[in-house]
Amino acid sequence: MTVPSGAMFPTRRRLLRTASTSGSVLLLILLGCGARPAPLVDLSQGLPHVFLIGLDTVRADHLGCYGNDWVQTPNLDRFAESAVVFEDCMSTSSWTLPSFASIFTGLLPDRHAAVGGSHRLLDPEVVTMAEILTAHGYKTMSHTAVDYLGKEFGMTRGFSVSMNHVTGSVTGRSERYQLRVLREIGSIQR
Repeated sequence: MTVPSGAMFPTRRRLLRTASTSGSVLLLILLGCGARPAPLVDLSQGLPHVFLIGLDTVRADHLGCYGNDWVQTPNLDRFAESAVVFEDCMSTSSWTLPSFASIFTGLLPDRHAAVGGSHRLLDPEVVTMAEILTAHGYKTMSHTAVDYLGKEFGMTRGFSVSMNHVTGSVTGRSERYQLRVLREIGSIQR
């Protein structure tokens, strides 16, 4: 995508307007480059499912799929066997709101503005990953169990379904959250 001179970052309107064509242009450029690597997914079956699993305050070296053999994470390990797992990642911040805002936008905290204090809202002009995926025909869902990832912080923008599961007593919250998420994912129709 070309950004007009003088504009450091595209505005929401400009990015959404060009989202449908920029993905096609990028795909054509990639297909025209020399030898083709094996695709990650078979697009002849339609759009692939995309799951972004973000775990707040969990270190990678405490998960089996990243090599830990003494912490038991069998479901996540099984999922990781057939998923794309990123192994060289670094957080943009030391806490939840700016870190996840960077994941959702691809921008550093000083650009998306969700940094904390009096600046707790994601900049309304910044385009989110969910908005781009929605523009390309994806059904997008957000299931969170962390306050900072909620609507009041601008973090649900672009998701067609957004559920914050921070309710009730802490006892049993994890189990209730997992059941709700599994029910919602099970309702996805291809």
